[in-house]
Amino acid sequence: MGKSKAGIGSGRGKAADLADRVKFAKKNQAPSGPKGEARHAENTLQNQILQRAPTVQTVAWDTNMLLNIARFNVDVFSQAKELLGRAEFIVPRQVMAELGEIEKKGGKLRREARIAMELVEKRGVKVVDVDAHSADDALLALCPKAIIATNDKELKISVRELNGRVLYLRERRFLEMGGG
Repeated sequence: MGKSKAGIGSGRGKAADLADRVKFAKKNQAPSGPKGEARHAENTLQNQILQRAPTVQTVAWDTNMLLNIARFNVDVFSQAKELLGRAEFIVPRQVMAELGEIEKKGGKLRREARIAMELVEKRGVKVVDVDAHSADDALLALCPKAIIATNDKELKISVRELNGRVLYLRERRFLEMGGG
């Protein structure tokens, strides 16, 4: 009888299987040796992670949500990243204008508005120009591409009517996602 070539894992024993794996690795130019195998495993893992890497999700913040940060002492930015994974935060210029007006007027919300504006700058939130008259209109214009973070009931309804997604505070402490 003639000799037949056996494939990897042919049941010929551990030594034969190991020899077949070495031949296969050399044939396919896989790095050999402990360092090479580690590099190969690392590259494979990186490729798997990159293939499964979630896309960056954009979150657009409404005035009342930013005011709630100081009012309820809630770190909504960290909660949003936990909830969404990779997230980019934006604020329409109209929202920043509303915060500025609230700060100028004084009163109860002055402190919250100042803290909100400082956090926008500190957290690297991008202030974006949107062609809209009001903050709510700006957020609705961003709705197809961004998740809207608000506790405004009417705005939440409008976002959901557009099949958008909403981040909102539950029990003044927990950020949750609702959809359209």
